[in-house]
Amino acid sequence: MDKLYNFFVGVLLCCCLSTTAFAQTTITGTVRDAKGLVLPGVSVKIKDTKNVSVTDVNGKYTIQSADRNAVLVFTYLGFLPKELSAAGKTTLNVTLDEDSQGLNEVVVVGYGAQKKVNLTGAVSVISGEQLVNKPVPSALAALQGVSPGVTVTRGSGKPGEEGYGIRIRGFSSANNTSALVLVDGVEMDLGLINSDDVESISVLKDAAAASIYGARAAGGVVLVTTKKSTAGKTRVNFSSNYSLNITARQPERLNSWDEQSLIDEARFNATGAREFTAEQIEWLKNPNFDYRPNLTADRWEYFDNTNWIKEGMDKVNPAQNYSLSVGAGKQELNYLLSAGYYKRQGVLRYGPDNNARTNLRLSVNNELNKYMTLNVTAGYINNEINQNSYATNNIIDLLYRVRTRQGLYTPAEDITGQPYNGDLQLNPIDIEKNAGTNNSTFETFTGKASLNVKNVVKGLSMDLTASRNQSNFNSEVDSRTLNWYGRTTNTVRFSLNTPNSIALTKNKGYQDNLTGQLNYELSVGKHNFKVLGGASYEQYRKDEVSAGASTMVTNDFF
Repeated sequence: MDKLYNFFVGVLLCCCLSTTAFAQTTITGTVRDAKGLVLPGVSVKIKDTKNVSVTDVNGKYTIQSADRNAVLVFTYLGFLPKELSAAGKTTLNVTLDEDSQGLNEVVVVGYGAQKKVNLTGAVSVISGEQLVNKPVPSALAALQGVSPGVTVTRGSGKPGEEGYGIRIRGFSSANNTSALVLVDGVEMDLGLINSDDVESISVLKDAAAASIYGARAAGGVVLVTTKKSTAGKTRVNFSSNYSLNITARQPERLNSWDEQSLIDEARFNATGAREFTAEQIEWLKNPNFDYRPNLTADRWEYFDNTNWIKEGMDKVNPAQNYSLSVGAGKQELNYLLSAGYYKRQGVLRYGPDNNARTNLRLSVNNELNKYMTLNVTAGYINNEINQNSYATNNIIDLLYRVRTRQGLYTPAEDITGQPYNGDLQLNPIDIEKNAGTNNSTFETFTGKASLNVKNVVKGLSMDLTASRNQSNFNSEVDSRTLNWYGRTTNTVRFSLNTPNSIALTKNKGYQDNLTGQLNYELSVGKHNFKVLGGASYEQYRKDEVSAGASTMVTNDFF
């Protein structure tokens, strides 16, 4: 009876498999363009499924479908996507239409603007919409992963000193060759630009960029176009972004007895002697026994179990970004005023560890008459970085190096007046709170005026541009002396910032640019000719002064 049952079950399964196999339909066809040329590499997909195929070098495709009436989706770069129903057919030939809107899109290049269809160089265009609403500090950081061949590097996690850099088509030189960044034609740091102010970014990747910018374009050129106002009613836009940065994969410290066991093992292998006995290691496990006086030395002996990472670092750190813009005006005269504020906290629990940036920008467009247009742009950026004088990376290094059996505070009966314990190693918590500050402020003032004159003669236009980017930098480093004692002030176990000091740095710089450009366009039948000629003058200057003092009578001097 069991054999008969198994036989019928086997027959039934074979029927089901046979039915499933017959339900699959093979659809084939050829994909061509409007001129009848075959298109290789076209993506063919069954809609709402993961079933995908690609046309071969002859434009032919083959795809399996469980539905005889499935909808096929054809997509190809530079062509409009098309959806067609199989409607029970097994052969489906398709003609794709060119995306004329994409080809006619105007791209900003080093020598003005061109339509994509006329481009001969390697240019990537990134819209401002791709950069907004990202929990990153600047437009430069938002570029990561947006465009092929463009890599954004990062050297640190410190607020305001992330060390963002941009590489186009990899590392092309053994030297520190970076891309040239121009914001509305003015050389600036893209790491200080608010993402909400960006209209579009053009990345010039090949050697054609050097025809305008020379050797500075060896690492590529990034052209940033900021938003301009348009005619119409008053428009107010406000965006707010509050994010939490969570430290990923934060290494944890061992407890004091496990750490001491490893230290003893290392010392025994190196010298043949251990630091602690088995009884002393048991003392480390006792939560009610943290210290005792050393009867042979002017110091305390510690048997604590301090979680230095928890005491000195925050795993969750907030960041906030706000942007406001107001635009209005008529066709003849309109303006756009924007403001942005960004602030981010660092990982240290105590003391200064943050970065704050303020952006202000004004753009005014004025059509003086039917021949002349005047554009004026003004901007201000204030970037403040506040950190510990001992540097964040050095403090984090201490948090992972200081012995866990060292207590955070000195015993209650300590008479040195120093509440923080620095008997075995430097105390990173005391350093966070009392070692001093390193505060810096960087300001930039940008002004640009552009005059465009159309039809000087028929087909000839002239552009005159003048700009200045002026910067001010102020830095003050206050290093306070810290001493950690034994049981009395007669014994100094460790010290930091000896002697105390103050260092001031101030610099001012400016970069001026004057550019004149003539453009002549001529159409003869189906042929278009465009001739460009221009000249540019630049000057740059930077003055810096620094001063310092040390060995002051008291830390309160600051």
